[in-house]
Amino acid sequence: MSFLDLLCSALGAVVLLMVLSKTDMDRRVSSAEAVRDAVRQKNEQLKAQASAIDSRASTMRKYAQELRRSPQVSLSDSSRQQVMPHTVTRNLVVILDTSGSMDYYHPPYVPEPAGLPGWKKQRGLKWTQAIDTLEKMLLQMQSLQRFVVLGLTADDRNGEPLVPPPDGVWFRRDTRAQLDDVIIDVCSQLRSRRPRGGARHLDAVNAGLSYIRRAGDDAADTIILITDGLPNHGPDSPSPTTSDAMVSSAVRARHARTVTRRLESFFLQRKRSQLNHEIRLHAICLHWPDDPDLTYYAIRWAAPSGGTMLYLPPRKPEGP
Repeated sequence: MSFLDLLCSALGAVVLLMVLSKTDMDRRVSSAEAVRDAVRQKNEQLKAQASAIDSRASTMRKYAQELRRSPQVSLSDSSRQQVMPHTVTRNLVVILDTSGSMDYYHPPYVPEPAGLPGWKKQRGLKWTQAIDTLEKMLLQMQSLQRFVVLGLTADDRNGEPLVPPPDGVWFRRDTRAQLDDVIIDVCSQLRSRRPRGGARHLDAVNAGLSYIRRAGDDAADTIILITDGLPNHGPDSPSPTTSDAMVSSAVRARHARTVTRRLESFFLQRKRSQLNHEIRLHAICLHWPDDPDLTYYAIRWAAPSGGTMLYLPPRKPEGP
């Protein structure tokens, strides 16, 4: 083999070595770039999570500020005390839960835990308390001009007046004495009802918000929700024929978020539109052991408007 052949062979080996080295280097670079892209993607995910947490914290701070600005309320047996803090209420919409749980303080189909008073399973006690509270509240609102009580149900009449006003919209004030007579009559008719079925809050809330959009003096300025639990039906719920079916806590929580987001969106839009018509939403909660998140739901329900939440403890039956 000549020297020239040896030289060519050496050069070929060097070229081959360089090609192999470049291929290995390209592979290493490609692998490093893949790791870099994965790290960048993970960082973006962490940034998005951090942004979501910051947004959530900002929202909760906003709720806390609204609650601090809202008056504290409590019930009193004194007829001189206003039940709810919004004393300038003129046009009031009450959304009244008529679901089956409003008939008892404790489910009659669940075994009694040790020490539970038997009266908590007596039918009608909680419903009577709710109507008595409603009647007292309406009679004490001296500025009240119009009111209506909408039903919170899971059937086709959800969001409609439980006792229809003469014009289908409001019970109106001619004189204070006449309005008091109307209040007493409406509450008397409500006491004769028997709560049953489920509750689809979103439809009833939308019906209540429609009163806010009414023109001029006919527009509602206050909405009060009276309920003992989260919504167990919503847009993706079974048909009303299954309104008595049991619903999981996760599903109820999802329906509750749908309602509170609807209210947040409504008031955000009003703020952007610079509407001056002041609105207050309040929530009155009654006892029911299945929904420990009811208080949080009620606070979120009322907070966007600067409203308040009131809890009514179970009321014992009268007598010995």
